[in-house]
Amino acid sequence: SMNATCLKGRDFEVPMCGTVYLTSHDEDLPKVYEIGKEIFTYNSKKDLLEKIKFLLSKPELCEKLRIASREKCLKEHTWEKRFDDVFRFVEIMS
Repeated sequence: SMNATCLKGRDFEVPMCGTVYLTSHDEDLPKVYEIGKEIFTYNSKKDLLEKIKFLLSKPELCEKLRIASREKCLKEHTWEKRFDDVFRFVEIMS
C-alpha cells in the first residue's frame, strides 16, 4: 500500500543535493528519514537556534548526515521510484 504524506519537494531536494537538512518538524518526516541520523528537525525558534549551534560544532556529524540523507534519497526517493510506486499501486487497484 502507498503511504501518502504531506511532505514538500524540498524535503527530498535538499538532501539529494548532499547538504545537511535542518527543517521544521513534520509528523511525516520520520516515515522517510531517521531523525538525528539522516536529517535534523526543530520545534521552535529556540530549538532551531540550539540545533544550528550544535550542528556547527559537529562537522563530523554533519558530514555523516549529508552522506546518509543523500544515499537514502538516491535509494528510495527518486522520481523514478515514486512513479514505480504509483504505477504498482494503480495496478493493484485495477
